[in-house]
Amino acid sequence: MIKLDGNRKEALRYLGYKGQILNAQTEEQLDLCLKEGLSLAAPRGVYHVFDIEKTDKGLSLIGTDLTLEGENIGRYLDGAKKCAVMAVTVGIAIDRAVIKYEKSGEITKALMLDCVATALVEEAADKFNAEIDENARENRFVTRTRFSPGYGDFPLDTQRKIIPLLDCERRLGIILNSECLMTPRKSVTAVIGFFEGEGNENGFEK
Repeated sequence: MIKLDGNRKEALRYLGYKGQILNAQTEEQLDLCLKEGLSLAAPRGVYHVFDIEKTDKGLSLIGTDLTLEGENIGRYLDGAKKCAVMAVTVGIAIDRAVIKYEKSGEITKALMLDCVATALVEEAADKFNAEIDENARENRFVTRTRFSPGYGDFPLDTQRKIIPLLDCERRLGIILNSECLMTPRKSVTAVIGFFEGEGNENGFEK
């Protein structure tokens, strides 16, 4: 289980605040939403590290049917020896709470909780990413900031391969809709490049 602290500053950023002074009512409502979000969040993640090879179509993950396509991901992984594929979620309970507030007409509260949830899943992804970085260092690799499907020309429908590859439905409860959007909505998938150096093959799965 990933331990979350709750990033108030990030939640405000997702709400569109840029240093404005908050009134007492907004401060109180945000604090309540942060508390609720932390109580509802069930952060979990899964990853696996693969050897990669360049093909005519893109970068192939050896031992899988997944090829990473697009110029952006090609540049990002240029020179990488391996890459980690990760998925993280904070669970479905926050989604349900947001929908509940929307249906009851508490739109401001729904919006605020949704932004809190976005901040929480990014915090969860950062912390899980840090575990992968540590794993890489132990195996004498260095990493770069994660790169997610949908960034640049890295196709969003890459998720169709990532979700079953990591067994996300069983392990994390993540499913895709026809537009390749995830449920729970506050979920993240990403690729992390492993560069330079030599490492053993142990410790590359969690």
